[in-house]
Amino acid sequence: MFPDDFVPILERDATSRNPNEDKVQVAFGLFPQEDPIKSAEANRPIYVDREFVAIHTGDKLSFYFQPATDMERQRFPEAYRRFKDGIKTPLEGQPLDKWAPISRAEVFTLRSMEIRTVEALANLNESMISALGQRFRDLKNLAVMHAAQAMDAAAANKVAAENQALKDQIAALQNQLNGLSGEVAEVKKRKAA
Repeated sequence: MFPDDFVPILERDATSRNPNEDKVQVAFGLFPQEDPIKSAEANRPIYVDREFVAIHTGDKLSFYFQPATDMERQRFPEAYRRFKDGIKTPLEGQPLDKWAPISRAEVFTLRSMEIRTVEALANLNESMISALGQRFRDLKNLAVMHAAQAMDAAAANKVAAENQALKDQIAALQNQLNGLSGEVAEVKKRKAA
């Protein structure tokens, strides 16, 4: 029920006035969410880690999982402190577990080395690849090609957007010119009359 990286503890709500309130399972962690702006720029999904909270009260239907707010951080300070003490570098890029060529076991192998994105795999140094073996060398090569294609697609999208902006600007200028031509013709018509 809890995501792999979320380690739950039992904790009472610190803001509750009821000292007999039951403890709940609660965990804070980083969970990837797609960044729509960066995804649009790169023309592929780009995820960034956000702080999430998971709360389970024991009832099968009461599992709460959403971005963490200050309210949850205040309610469960011990769980939040434990999370912050063990926090890792936030993810930015395409998560390996959302990349088709890699297996779940390979994702976990790389995650144990703090390699969590396709971009990080593409930049893995030779000594680490040698230690991991041929399959990971193949994955690194695929990651390098994937990153290059993504950069090319992002560059093409940028050029297309700039091209469209120029076309829109030309169309606006053409409309202004047409308007001015009409005004000049009207002035000439008045002078002739």
